[in-house]
Amino acid sequence: SCREGREKQKSDFEGVRWRRKSVVDCPCARRKQASDRVGGMDMQRDIAAYAYLLRVCGGEKGLGKGKRVHAHIVRAGYDGDRFLGNLLVQMYGKCGCPDDARVVFDRIYQRNVFSGNLMIQAYVQNGRMEDARYVFETMPQRNVVSWNAMIA
Repeated sequence: SCREGREKQKSDFEGVRWRRKSVVDCPCARRKQASDRVGGMDMQRDIAAYAYLLRVCGGEKGLGKGKRVHAHIVRAGYDGDRFLGNLLVQMYGKCGCPDDARVVFDRIYQRNVFSGNLMIQAYVQNGRMEDARYVFETMPQRNVVSWNAMIA
């Protein structure tokens, strides 16, 4: 039930204050239903909370918690969002899961050079240089960070 989900979430991610009517509060809520209840400002706060949690999970190499945050993002309808997608790619890379990072990368709507750089970095961090090279070579744009990621 939603109530049980909320209690589990609160214990999983201490330090992040979940609001009563937010998209994150009810894991079974659909994005459309949630958007009927909450204004755009609250959704922006939800994205900020997701971003914070993904950064924490990546920094701690907390793959289990990171996957749970990812599941919340999908249920909330943000799975194609470039900002959160980039953070998911980074988190999966730091947690040693470049294949999961690639799945997220492929689902990002309108990837940019930063998205490509994060995917390259995820592969390089995990010793997958051929895959990193393929992403590098197929990027429509590259910058100095792209080159540095390849030679790092």
